[in-house]
Order: sequence, then structure tokens, then C-alpha cells
Amino acid sequence: MAFTGHRPHKLGGYGENPTKTRVKEAVHAAISKFSLANPEASFISGMALGLDQWAAEIVLELGLPLIAAVPCKGQERMWPPSSKQTYWDLISRATEVVVLAEHYSPVVMQIRNRWMVDQATDVLAVWDGSSGGTGNCVRYARTASHKPNLLIIDPNELA
Repeated sequence: MAFTGHRPHKLGGYGENPTKTRVKEAVHAAISKFSLANPEASFISGMALGLDQWAAEIVLELGLPLIAAVPCKGQERMWPPSSKQTYWDLISRATEVVVLAEHYSPVVMQIRNRWMVDQATDVLAVWDGSSGGTGNCVRYARTASHKPNLLIIDPNELA
């Protein structure tokens, strides 16, 4: 299962908040259900701030294998120190780390998203229908030749 989703600013902000709590609960339930039905499954996170890292944390809390799909070396370079620390903690606990590009370029996030979808039988998207990277990833998953199962959680519909 691969994850795609919004950054914190589209999910209630960077601190603890009700939207983040509801999203994490829904993602936890989806991961738990998927892992019970697929006990040999791995989980792929693009390691970006927001949903990617929240899902990675849940996967690790459940003791499941995490593949960190890093778009380029230095992905975390511009983040605040606390975000960098969380990133490196998750990376250090991942079962596997795949770095898809040596350097940043405008297309590395899309390359990462395509790689994740291409590896996955299932894609969990926390997406409100807006344009952007998550929307691009969902569109690609819908047209991928291997037809992964797509589970969309709209954060605006969580009560």
C-alpha cells in the first residue's frame, strides 16, 4: 500500500488539531484492515510533511514494514529542525529507503509518486479533491496500467 495526501496546512495546520486527529484515526483503521487482509504487505511513504509522515508513523507503531520513497537527496533540507528530526527518525526505522534522484528538480515529486503507485496494489489517498501533488498522484493511480485499488479519504468528510 502506498500513501499520498496533503501537507499539514490543508489538514488543520502543523500542530495537534481535530482534523489531524480524525485523519490519523481513519488512516490507522485503513492500515490495520489492509494489514490483516494482507499480512505480507509493505507500506510505502513518500516521506513528505503531513499525511506521508503520519502514515509512516502509524505503520511503524503497528510494527509493519515501511518503505521510505525519498524523491531526492536533501528532501528535508528546508524544513524546520523539529521536522528534520522526525524525518530522520522515520528514515532510520524504515525497512528500506529508496532515493529516486540525486538532486532536486521540479519533477522529482511526480517521479516519486509514480514510482510509489507502480509498486503498490493499493493506494490510500487523503485528498479533498483539490489540485496539486496529491491530485496528480490520484489521477495517475486511476490510469496506471496495473489498476491499483484506490481508497480516498476526504478530510472534509470526517466527523
